[in-house]
Amino acid sequence: MGRTWLMAILVLCILLFMAGLDSRLSSSAHPPSLERNMEQGFQAANQTTNKVQAKIVKHVLTYAQTVRDDDPFIEAEPGVWVKKSNVEGIEVDGQRYYYSMIPHMSYDPLARGEVSMEDINILYDEQGEFPVMIYTIKSR
Repeated sequence: MGRTWLMAILVLCILLFMAGLDSRLSSSAHPPSLERNMEQGFQAANQTTNKVQAKIVKHVLTYAQTVRDDDPFIEAEPGVWVKKSNVEGIEVDGQRYYYSMIPHMSYDPLARGEVSMEDINILYDEQGEFPVMIYTIKSR
């Protein structure tokens, strides 16, 4: 009977050790300071992305909202002259951005029906008296 108690105590100790080891393994693998630094890094990356997007939006809006010397008017259809940028978009860092001013007259790919809402990624969508949406076309 003495050996049975000894085996029971040994098994119990092993089970308690395994339970403690399991709880340590399932807890956070990173010390709190590392997690805090990672979160701050993610926030900084998001701020950088937001700043880049804001610069792109500002640049594209200059085409949508003003007349520019480098954005001539072209004939989109007989007798209808529009800014070239509204038809062809604006390239920024190798990516083409389009702007749509629906419900006002617009000749971007979305307004022409060449793409649908499912085919685009919206970067900016401002509603109001003069709504402007800036988007890219998803890779096909």
